[in-house]
Amino acid sequence: MTKLKETAIKAITSLPDEANLDDLLQEIIYHAEIDEGLKDIQERRTVSIEEIEAQFSPKK
Repeated sequence: MTKLKETAIKAITSLPDEANLDDLLQEIIYHAEIDEGLKDIQERRTVSIEEIEAQFSPKK
């Protein structure tokens, strides 16, 4: 099964019976973003907290 189908199935099965199309689309996007983040972690495309703090802290 492809990753797309797995993501769609996860999204559909997590919804209540009374969910509408907007709920489904939101859930699919949510699961796709989680999968993308996990892939980023596996491929070491992350930034440490320290790097973020250094980049965004006020300069003295």
